[in-house]
Amino acid sequence: TLDSRLFGENNERVEQENRTPITVIVANPPYSAGQKDANDGNANEHYPVLDQRIAETYIAHAEGSSNTRQIYDSYIRAFRWASDRIAGPDGTGRGVIGFVSGGGWLRNTAFDGFRRSLCDEFSDIWVVDLRGNKEFRRLTRGQLDAEGGNVFGSASKSPIAVTLLVRDPGSDHHGRIHYHNIGDTLSADEKLGILTRIVEDPIGATEWESLQPDKHGDWLDHRDDGFDELMPLALGKLKKPMGAFSLYSLGIATGRDPYSYNYSSETLRRNIGRLCDAYQESLDSGDRIVDKKRIKWNRSLQDRWKKQERIGYSPASIAEALYRPFCKKWLYYDPALIEMMYRNARLFPKELVSEANSDSREDVPQREMMYRNARTFTPPLVNTVITIPSVGSSEWSVFASDILCDLNVSNAGTQCLPLYWYEKIQDDGGLFGEPVSRPGVRIVVAADGTGFVRHDAITDATLAVFREAYPQEASLQGDPSKAKTAVFACIYGILNAPEYRRRYAANLLKELPRIPLAKNFEAFRKAGDRLLELHAGYESVRPWTAEHGVADGIREVWTTADHTDFRVTDKLRFAKIGKDEDRTRIVVNQALTLENIPLEAYEWKVSGRSPVEWILNQYQVKTDKKSGHLSDPNQWGSEHGHPRYIVDLVEKAVTVSMRTQEILAGLPSIDPLPQTVNWPTGWKTAES
Repeated sequence: TLDSRLFGENNERVEQENRTPITVIVANPPYSAGQKDANDGNANEHYPVLDQRIAETYIAHAEGSSNTRQIYDSYIRAFRWASDRIAGPDGTGRGVIGFVSGGGWLRNTAFDGFRRSLCDEFSDIWVVDLRGNKEFRRLTRGQLDAEGGNVFGSASKSPIAVTLLVRDPGSDHHGRIHYHNIGDTLSADEKLGILTRIVEDPIGATEWESLQPDKHGDWLDHRDDGFDELMPLALGKLKKPMGAFSLYSLGIATGRDPYSYNYSSETLRRNIGRLCDAYQESLDSGDRIVDKKRIKWNRSLQDRWKKQERIGYSPASIAEALYRPFCKKWLYYDPALIEMMYRNARLFPKELVSEANSDSREDVPQREMMYRNARTFTPPLVNTVITIPSVGSSEWSVFASDILCDLNVSNAGTQCLPLYWYEKIQDDGGLFGEPVSRPGVRIVVAADGTGFVRHDAITDATLAVFREAYPQEASLQGDPSKAKTAVFACIYGILNAPEYRRRYAANLLKELPRIPLAKNFEAFRKAGDRLLELHAGYESVRPWTAEHGVADGIREVWTTADHTDFRVTDKLRFAKIGKDEDRTRIVVNQALTLENIPLEAYEWKVSGRSPVEWILNQYQVKTDKKSGHLSDPNQWGSEHGHPRYIVDLVEKAVTVSMRTQEILAGLPSIDPLPQTVNWPTGWKTAES
């Protein structure tokens, strides 16, 4: 019903309209989930009565913690208003609602309560799924092609659905769902033609599928219920109940990538220097400088400006980061200029990963003497993380990194499951006032003297379960930290297993992962070790060339006598055979082409692309239109004294793909073991 409190002197007329029965509502409601950034004037308006009804129904019926921001989208509000208006004040009304709206609610886990409410409130639900999702950042190329054209053309990137809701309180059934998928790879015109035929003959011209919701409120892509019996990897963060990992984090979200990332550390220093100068001038003048070639404002930076916080450039904030799979860049790693740090400061403390400190991190004997009663440990790397997508991804994959990760390494937001996490030691030598010189403590000290306690992220309870399940496994005995490293490797092996990913495909898109206890622990541990070495250490593998032992490897074909120009002119591209791509050949520049790339190298994918495709996608010479900042991947190799870097990277990426597929093909069946007697209570779901 209309919120009479908003209409002042017209309240009586509004209330009379609310009492008048309505039996048919047809609309194309607007949709917007709110502002996208600090300069966007697209904030959602508030409707107290309507929003309360959403809270009482759609949100109250949701499972777990849904993304409530999406539930208050304008078109969902329209569903709630229309449903209540048809039902009438006493809830006995009958009628029909016909909406052409965004179709994300059909599959998105955040809308489980909305779907449950539709089944509760309506006798019949008819849906024509017109697809047309054009969210290219979330979908693979193949998925985008399958989605086909959007019936609203360039006016919408969201999938579209036509929904007919029939409310009949006297019906002998409710929640009967009739669904029609328009089909794959259809143009917008083809979809509109099919829709016309459905309207002319809705029964005879259309095959309607009857859908049965599962216990999660899903209508499509039902999950495997056995998933609930498995070991959860990610639950609470340093609070109970914890999963296998005591802490995990989303990747870095800078809010200003063209400023905060670059292939050249020198270019990054200049870009950040200009930004800091513009910010300082804004502080001094009291007016924000809005020149986008100098500075990018977002909410967190605006808040700092309002509080008169000072921000200065520091060379100790330059660090390597994995920007996308198989693509490293320099990152300005300063929380003051990063929109969302999440828990990354605990996974990769700035003092341990900054370029300025990296060369001398191990040379700290005097500082270590302060902790002579503790077990001092200086690792060859700061951390290793397993990267997985957040809930709601269009495709699930897993990767690994030994450096900071950007939020978009994985679709729908990268979740990082770490081997370790760190806690800073206070100046008095204690950890938040507590002494750290106790048995089993690992101390890591940065070159600037900052000390950290290194914790294993795998919990003690998890190690106890593995030891109970595999009492004869030598790698799980002895030093707990080393044993947890074996558990970490086994987890990575299972997450990569094709059998696991096939069986739990629907679960993995809608929930954070759980894993079975594979019968052959050692096989998955060894596979996980090899895969971690390949994936996190992809720059260190041998190229797929004859010179490195591959008889029929990649060939470098030159058109000039000078074989020293390895620079990418603008971007790498596939050679052509007529109008078709020849994926066995990649053109580097006018002088150099890589040939004999095996087509099998494109079969293993991370976040929707093979390693070679990620390199072609990312290693391009570009100038950002808004900031004017140049991004030249050739500079990464130049600064590292490695002019062949990009060419070698392509050849190594083929090795990573081919070897990964060999390892995965050799895995045994998972053949899961039952839960152990010491299975933590917090790992059990309400249904298990």
